[in-house]
Amino acid sequence: MFSGNVPFDSFASPSLKVLYLRNNQLGGQIDVQTFPQLTNLTEMYLSHNNFSGELELDTLLSTLTNLEYLDLSYSGFSVTTTNANHFVNPRFSYLKLASCKLKVFPNSFRAMKQLHYLDLSSNEIHGQIPHWAGEIGIGGTYGLEYLNLSHNFITGLPQFQWYGLEELYLQSNLIEGPFPPSICNMSSLYYLDMSNNSFGGLIPQCFGNISSSLRMIDMGNNSFQGTIPNVYRDCGSLEGLILNGNQLRGDVPISLSKCKSLKVVDFGKNHLNGTFPGWLGALPNLQALVLKSNNFHGRIQPSATVDSPFPSLRVLDLSHNGFVGQLPAKYFQNFNSMKNVVKNSTKPEYLYLDYVYAPPKVYWNLSTTKLLTMEFVEGAEVNDLQSIQKLGINPHDIARLVSRTFAEMMFKHGFVHWDPHAANLLVRTLPSSKRGIFGRRKPQLVLLDHDLYKVLDNSIRTDYAALWKALGFLQWPWNRVIDPAVDHLAIQGNASDHSELQMYASLYFPQITEILHKLPRVIHLMLKTNDCLRSVNNSLIKRPSVESFIIIGRVSSEALIEEKLSHESLFSLLHVWLEEISLEVRFLRMQVALWIVQFRSALAL
Repeated sequence: MFSGNVPFDSFASPSLKVLYLRNNQLGGQIDVQTFPQLTNLTEMYLSHNNFSGELELDTLLSTLTNLEYLDLSYSGFSVTTTNANHFVNPRFSYLKLASCKLKVFPNSFRAMKQLHYLDLSSNEIHGQIPHWAGEIGIGGTYGLEYLNLSHNFITGLPQFQWYGLEELYLQSNLIEGPFPPSICNMSSLYYLDMSNNSFGGLIPQCFGNISSSLRMIDMGNNSFQGTIPNVYRDCGSLEGLILNGNQLRGDVPISLSKCKSLKVVDFGKNHLNGTFPGWLGALPNLQALVLKSNNFHGRIQPSATVDSPFPSLRVLDLSHNGFVGQLPAKYFQNFNSMKNVVKNSTKPEYLYLDYVYAPPKVYWNLSTTKLLTMEFVEGAEVNDLQSIQKLGINPHDIARLVSRTFAEMMFKHGFVHWDPHAANLLVRTLPSSKRGIFGRRKPQLVLLDHDLYKVLDNSIRTDYAALWKALGFLQWPWNRVIDPAVDHLAIQGNASDHSELQMYASLYFPQITEILHKLPRVIHLMLKTNDCLRSVNNSLIKRPSVESFIIIGRVSSEALIEEKLSHESLFSLLHVWLEEISLEVRFLRMQVALWIVQFRSALAL
């Protein structure tokens, strides 16, 4: 990974055809005077960097007359448009402008008849998408294949003509109106995400005709009404069907039994009724079934035609319904995927070493359909300093262990525990440890309450790790940037610090609100988890400290390195290795400086 400012004028060569600088930490601005000299440039990739300044899209496209591929996503550039009619290369086919602060849908897109990939996610586009947008890509061999308009402020869509579209992402906007009927004609579509909008009305019956290609459908958190359409065609590729948070009624259609690849079914928070759809137990790959907060009723009866129901199920949520009676013993005995998490290992795969113990052992031979018998684990609550000290454990060791455990869980393995408050965390001495020279013993963390987890999408996991890696080296404001003390970012909790925080909060309140609106909901859950962990850390250390930030920064950096090593080519491995060495040196310097500060603080007591 490279850093520093890029001398773009050094690339001003007519022979240059491809400029590939993505996934670095490069900075600086582009001098538009450079563009006219790049007469043969066909591809420019500047995404995921730290550039600054504005780029006027129309000028860029009309100057680079042979450009076919352009990627500025997360580059740091602010992309603007005058919406003047300028030349666009007729062969232009690939455009990524995610997170470029774009405020309007540019008119220049209308000329992009060969476009097959368009990403405008995480911008500031407001209002209705113009009616002519449906013409984009219609002159290409396959037409537009990928469209991402998610995380904007879009309120309305045009009539689609992209019948070859394979991926369509519209989530987290303000889109109103009925289900776009033109989607029913997209016979190649395999990813559809319309979640977190204001779509309403009925889901049309034609929706059941496009299921043959679809792998994932997410229409959650809208206002759809009526019933869930039947599946009329083959749905063997469908892995996820998410319709939670709507106003759907009626039964779960039995035609879904044809979708043998289904892994996730989430119909929670609707008005569905009828009895328990026991025939879902025949789906061999179903891992998560969520029917919570509906109007289901009656006894939960297994299907007479299914010998081993729900063989892969790991999550079952039937809460807040009208079910009566017991969960059938046939189900309980066959939940092997749930049991194997405990039977095959003393801890889930996302926890490391012996310093963490989770979950407590389950005694299945003493459990019934109504009673789960688990081992009794003795330990002190994580914020009970008096009991911890009696165990001979240093609270600082526990603080470091808690930070490391949850950082590993999130950044390396993609799991989030929603509720890690003190009552769900016990501390005991590590069984294999002996007292050290000063009588101290090593701690073991016991995690309780494992019913509130969220599995992170890989892109969210890596983006969140990149954010924390950046925060590990971020320093603000300027009077603190030049402060040489390693703990200069620690909030002391005095009146001045509180006043400063209040000032920044009031100053940037609109921007904070806008960012929170655009963030995926799982990010809100992770922020809540961070609040809980910060409270635990404060109760253990009793004074400001940046050590937890160093730990989280290190783990997030390690996770990004591991991700790169799994995808990078052999040519790029040297850069990754050099980056890893550089990070290790930086963290070592920070850790040594922190030890010096802690030593001085101890002497001052």
